[in-house]
Amino acid sequence: KLQSCSTMLNYQIHKNLTNVKWVNIFSPWERQRAYFAVLVWFVVIYPFCCLCQLAPFVLFFTGQWVFLAVYAAWYYYDRDAPRRGGYRDNWFRRMSLHRWFADYFPIRLHKTAELDEKQNYLFGYHPHGILGVGAWSCFGIGMIESSKESIEYVLNSEEKGRAVVIVVGGAAEALEAHPGKHTLTLANRKGFVREAIKTGAHLVPVYAFGENDIYKQVNNPEGSMLRKMQEWGKSKIGISLPLIYGRGYFQMALGLLPINTSVNVVVGKPIPVTKSLTASQELVDQIHARYMEELSDLFDEHKERFGVAKETRLIFQ
Repeated sequence: KLQSCSTMLNYQIHKNLTNVKWVNIFSPWERQRAYFAVLVWFVVIYPFCCLCQLAPFVLFFTGQWVFLAVYAAWYYYDRDAPRRGGYRDNWFRRMSLHRWFADYFPIRLHKTAELDEKQNYLFGYHPHGILGVGAWSCFGIGMIESSKESIEYVLNSEEKGRAVVIVVGGAAEALEAHPGKHTLTLANRKGFVREAIKTGAHLVPVYAFGENDIYKQVNNPEGSMLRKMQEWGKSKIGISLPLIYGRGYFQMALGLLPINTSVNVVVGKPIPVTKSLTASQELVDQIHARYMEELSDLFDEHKERFGVAKETRLIFQ
């Protein structure tokens, strides 16, 4: 039996190695620049952002006290900026690199209704996936802190036509991000509804078909040892750690780059919300239930168009 298993494993390894699809260095320029954009994000920008989170610890443990003092002073001076809209960098927002990044998958936005420029909106983006690439490419023109103070600062502005996009499922939903799976962490997530009521922002459900397909995740069913470890880590540091793999830098078989599969972001019709500073739990539950119904209808209406089987249902947990 052991010999049989070994033979099968050797066969699978040999099969994978012989079927490796290599990157075509002579592909059209449009394809090469899209690949370049993904490399920039996953080799330069994303690792740099992660390293910035560790900067205070690096400065502390390496004894760089002058730089640490300057960092601390700026942090104190700028502590309210994340809750006050942050800093808008139009040059960075307009870089062609972002369009090239979207073309890699490709990521496409589909509207199903018009939005009123005199009204503010709160978009709920689903599913979270591993990185939320559809949310970044379609809506990531500016990033703010995901706190109620930050959301209310933007949506209570006298300037209308503003929108805040929240990837509602968060770290918990990332652990459900398996190809072909459509499970959302939403049944008990009602804070975004409460913020919509407090600001009078209309709710807009958004579903991204293909968001869960850009990475493959090691199987982690509820109750498994891996899932328990991931849940423990999430409870301690607030970040889930899904074990993922995609494609490589020079081949398509295995690596940490995302798989270039289509992501279609469908924006639903707005759900009217009347502003109230003292919303009852009954009202929150009522609007939340309608939101889930509208999101489910949006999913059912467009799923076959984007390659999801007719019998597939959206699961809320």
